[in-house]
Amino acid sequence: MFGRTAFFCFVLAFGCGYAAAQESVAYPAPDSIRLRLTYPTDGDTVTVEQVRFSGAVLPASHVRFERQNLWVYPTGAFVGMAKLEPGWNTLVFRCRDRFGILSDTLRVFRLQETPDLPEVPSSVDLQSISPAGEVFISPGEVLDVSFRASAGGRAT
Repeated sequence: MFGRTAFFCFVLAFGCGYAAAQESVAYPAPDSIRLRLTYPTDGDTVTVEQVRFSGAVLPASHVRFERQNLWVYPTGAFVGMAKLEPGWNTLVFRCRDRFGILSDTLRVFRLQETPDLPEVPSSVDLQSISPAGEVFISPGEVLDVSFRASAGGRAT
């Protein structure tokens, strides 16, 4: 009886020690947890000159965006503003944590601003006319036509 009890205690102690040793080992976190960009999403199209971005990293990490260190909240969240040029913009984020350095990139498209046309004299933006060329239609068919022009004008 004593032999079985001693053996059981040995197995229990060995098993608990093994479990405790496993818990003390730090395994790298997946990249999707180490640096997660939440807004905007990759490929978004915007019409503004600046866009607010947000993301999350592991607590106590450091984040850089365009030569500036971002404030990382105790929860791991970070936010900031990015100036955008018309067309495609590449936003690069770098994260440094206890596992190393990681980077991620977002591409955001900013639409080109179109200037307002003067009311007088009335004018039409010829590049905006749709359809752009000749179209043949049968009697009774409907043709949708669109264009940008001065406000308050009339098309005939």
